[in-house]
Amino acid sequence: MINKIKNSLATLFMFSKLRTFCMTYGRKVPNSIKKALLFFAMAIISFFMRAIARIPKKSCRIYALKYLAEHSYKKGHLEKARAQAFELLELAPEFQDGCLNGNAIHDSNIILGKVCLREGNVEAAKEHLLKAAHTPGSPQLNSFGPNMALANELLSLGEQEVIIEYFKLCGKFWKSGKLFEWAEVIKAGGTPNFRGNLNY
Repeated sequence: MINKIKNSLATLFMFSKLRTFCMTYGRKVPNSIKKALLFFAMAIISFFMRAIARIPKKSCRIYALKYLAEHSYKKGHLEKARAQAFELLELAPEFQDGCLNGNAIHDSNIILGKVCLREGNVEAAKEHLLKAAHTPGSPQLNSFGPNMALANELLSLGEQEVIIEYFKLCGKFWKSGKLFEWAEVIKAGGTPNFRGNLNY
């Protein structure tokens, strides 16, 4: 069952990228093809989102909640995104292996922080950023590092101090020189190139 969920999420991710491609490079694609691809991508995304939302088993649902919450956030459904992120956070203690527990704590707080920021509550967003770093880590987080999307948004608002604190906390599970390099760039008044860490 879990493998089927993972495959469904991979398919959802692929068609989300197709939608992004259509939206970004629409001018270079003939109108008829763009509309067909966009319609097809949105239909597939809607199908998988409805299917994933009905998953009852906790061990499977925890894999899907991050994608559900992110999708709701991108669609502007902030209350739904908040509820799904909180559900993900509440499930975290039930899975004490490093992968599910660590990812759930991190991912849920990043999404909750982004929701708070969208609502104009900068202080709450900063709290969730630091809570996202209070994770035991996971194979994914330990290898590829933490998500920097919320940190990047806060940096654009001039919140350098909390971001540097976030880097220090993340250093407990991500042993990478990038955190030090990014901190130095921020201290010098610059903006780091977070690259893939904006999407992890």
